[in-house]
Amino acid sequence: MDVLVLWEDGSRNVVSSNELKTDKYKRFKVGNKVHMKYNRKWYHGIILDVENLVGSDSEDEIPLSKLLKSSSGNEQATNRNELVHAEPGEVTTYNDLFISQAKPEEKAVLEPEVLPSINVGGDNEILNVDSDKENSFIDDYASPSDDYDSDADPPFGQCHVKTCKGEVFAACHRCDFLLCFDHFNEDVENCKYHGINTVYNTGKAGPNRCRKALDKKALLQVSSQISQQNKEKTKIVEHPEGYLVEGASEERTIAKKKRINKSKEAKLLRNSGQEYFSLKTKKKIPARQIKERCDGQKWDLAKQREFLVRHVQVLPKKRSTTVNSDSRRKNSRLYVLTVNNNQIMVCKRFFFNTLGIPERTFRTAFSKITATGTIEKEMRGGRQRSVAVKNKERENRNEIEAHIDRYPRVESHFCRSSTSRMYLHPDLSLKKIYKMFVEEQESKKNTNIPSLTTYRRIFKAKNLSFLRPKKDQCSLCLSFKEGDAAIKEDLKDRYEKHILEKQLVRQKKSESKEKAKTDSDILCAVFDLQQVIYLPISQESAIFYKSRMSVFNFTFYNVATRECYCFVWDETNGKRGSTEIATCLFRAIGQYVGKGVHTIELFCDGCYGQNKNSVVASMLLYSLAKYNTIKNITLKFFETNHGQNEGDSAHSAIGYALAHSGDLFVPSQLYPVIRGARTQPKPYTVIPMSFGDFLDFKTFSKNLRLLSVRQSEKNRSLKWTEIMDLSVNKEGPMSIFFKYSHAEESYDKIVLKQRGGISHLIIDNLNKEQIKISRKKYEDLTALCKPSGRNRTAVIRTPELQNFFYSLPHEEDEK
Repeated sequence: MDVLVLWEDGSRNVVSSNELKTDKYKRFKVGNKVHMKYNRKWYHGIILDVENLVGSDSEDEIPLSKLLKSSSGNEQATNRNELVHAEPGEVTTYNDLFISQAKPEEKAVLEPEVLPSINVGGDNEILNVDSDKENSFIDDYASPSDDYDSDADPPFGQCHVKTCKGEVFAACHRCDFLLCFDHFNEDVENCKYHGINTVYNTGKAGPNRCRKALDKKALLQVSSQISQQNKEKTKIVEHPEGYLVEGASEERTIAKKKRINKSKEAKLLRNSGQEYFSLKTKKKIPARQIKERCDGQKWDLAKQREFLVRHVQVLPKKRSTTVNSDSRRKNSRLYVLTVNNNQIMVCKRFFFNTLGIPERTFRTAFSKITATGTIEKEMRGGRQRSVAVKNKERENRNEIEAHIDRYPRVESHFCRSSTSRMYLHPDLSLKKIYKMFVEEQESKKNTNIPSLTTYRRIFKAKNLSFLRPKKDQCSLCLSFKEGDAAIKEDLKDRYEKHILEKQLVRQKKSESKEKAKTDSDILCAVFDLQQVIYLPISQESAIFYKSRMSVFNFTFYNVATRECYCFVWDETNGKRGSTEIATCLFRAIGQYVGKGVHTIELFCDGCYGQNKNSVVASMLLYSLAKYNTIKNITLKFFETNHGQNEGDSAHSAIGYALAHSGDLFVPSQLYPVIRGARTQPKPYTVIPMSFGDFLDFKTFSKNLRLLSVRQSEKNRSLKWTEIMDLSVNKEGPMSIFFKYSHAEESYDKIVLKQRGGISHLIIDNLNKEQIKISRKKYEDLTALCKPSGRNRTAVIRTPELQNFFYSLPHEEDEK
């Protein structure tokens, strides 16, 4: 049922009664208050008209939904609930009743000189209205709110006729007044324009304001021809589309609830494990519940069968209960359950219900007993490799192993003493070398290529891995955190001391860093050797089969000014031992001589072969004697596996630059890449090192007889690997001060017995000539300069670069 509603803002529209709500116990009648929720907001209004659902021949009783104009041609159908805003002075003609779908463009044809006849209320009579009656109508109804303010509407729900306080019954079809029941049923002579077939929309301005703006003559100049046009339009709209208010839900018909018979209902409840009433037994069956959880010890099917066999004894039957000799029962069974190491005999039903298994499971378990009394292995599941697959893998194993052995092994820089595993180059991966293996097999026209799974299985069997960066996690910390209570109790003292040393050395570094920022006399720096760089660097697959040249980079990082020195050399000019590290550290200290630095505080990791040894200690004594402006040098070691420091940022930046620099073949091409790895605050300073730049501090340490000193001044044994702090100063030029822990308050010391001091001693060069590389590595490097492969092209094509590799010093014969 459709209802015409006048809203509080003065607008009107036709709304389905399903979307409206009335006051309690009130129906949809003319004059009743209604409200509707739209876009999360409530709107209030009064019913002006209600659709008559009872059939009638009268034109006035056409349903409101039938009065919508249907779309024709290119005209788009509009929602019947849209509001129509007519301009002042315009009369929109549409149909005989009040609807909100009247269109402003369908205006009445105004004839100012001729007074047209007016069709009243659908009657066939034509009434002529003179100007006097017109003025009387205007006087009586055009200003019904004289008792109210000129700019205010009458009280809501009150008749618009002046001096009338009656409750609104309906609205006038012509003048839009809200009238009480008495005024609505007045004769035509008292209100001349009820039922006229013209409509206008008041909009949001309210009925009174719009009514004052109406042209009096335009209200009466409605011709009989327009009335006839309206009737024709009404006939056209016979089956309009029904629209709902925008945002409202569609009308729904509530389907009749289907009844489920008792048997189906019981079936649904039973299948879902709920309580149900059995129609067969006439009993209420309780809901199924989860049994107590087992301890998880019998999850394996083989263990389950073993449990059944051990707890069921099969004995010959003692007596026969049947006359026939061929009875199906051949033996008797005794069922027992173990409770607190005591076996209790139970009945068959109790045994199976306790375990929650059927009898068939028991019979299957007994059928799996072998002649030796063991249980057969479960053969179901898993992936069983056939004999053909195994033979195929055996044939391919030699070829795969030969391909893997072609890749040169790389020694781990950090784990050489703790593992026997060999490593391949970090640029490689398993998928990459398998891809190269497939390409090689395809070039040989081999169609029987092993899978990646087979290749991976054989690769792992050779105890190989790919070299990865420095370990970030401490084994002691992981063991303590992941171990059980016994392990934690055993490692408690070591772990607490380990953490204390880590915290103390970091605290000392932070304090030294702050002092260096405020005092230019203090230098705070960290140093470390970067992971080995291998040349050439390229993405061509031929390189990965060859041994490559090792290049080393020692970084000295000033944590206060972020200045960084990079000492770079290849394996023909030096190695990476303690002598090379001591030489680079000596050269780095010399960079700050003359800059007003008097105190130097250094920090590094505790690698025994490079940093924590007598060679570096002798270098500190030599630096103190060589440089007169240096008064004190201190070297503190980080706790094992906790040597993270600011210098690691330089290694990370250089590694990133190398990975994105393209092809690099010789060491001289590394220098600009390393220098440009950082631009702020300034680029890294690269210092190339040749074989003649390294000093033989190892021989110098032997001449000082450092290793011959066994006792300290406090009668403690001298253990170089356990020292955590080294210090030398001008006050004791022949003394080395040390601590075994950062928690110690005072230094212990050893005194060297060297006559005349050490300033006059001369340190020789470490190498007289370049170091020779192996014959195999030389052949691999020079092979990259020769055409090879499918395209018969060389990896290193530039003549200058080829000459560098051909001129490398090498062993004549392979050792």
